[in-house]
Amino acid sequence: MGKVINFPEKEELKNFKLMQVIVNSKETRNKKARKGVQMSEKMKKIAINCHANLNFGEGEVKIKSFFEGLSPLMKADLLKDWKGEIDYLYEKALKEWRHEMKKLQKKVITDPHLKEFVKDAEEMVKDAVDDQANIKKLREENDKT
Repeated sequence: MGKVINFPEKEELKNFKLMQVIVNSKETRNKKARKGVQMSEKMKKIAINCHANLNFGEGEVKIKSFFEGLSPLMKADLLKDWKGEIDYLYEKALKEWRHEMKKLQKKVITDPHLKEFVKDAEEMVKDAVDDQANIKKLREENDKT
């Protein structure tokens, strides 16, 4: 017959700051591994900073000088990790932006003057894109001669 365990009442539980129950003996076997992970936390350094100009929506990367001294394999490994995280954040931001644009498209423009203005603006953008293509074509032809 096992021991009877009396658990504290809810009020008494509020006084405990930390309560840990080890349910898996694997956790005790991995103490050394956890200690190694804790040690590696101390070895973390900031190698690259991302700077943002919030007025113009421009960004740049500042690389710390020690990063250049790392082995090529270490640099490649770190850059791959960071690129993966940045790609994820970029895709997430694009998804949010597309969602916002769809919400705006659903709003119906009822003012006839505003409808005409939007139509004219869209036509001007299309013309500007066509003009840029024509300018590029003329430059290429001019470079050939």
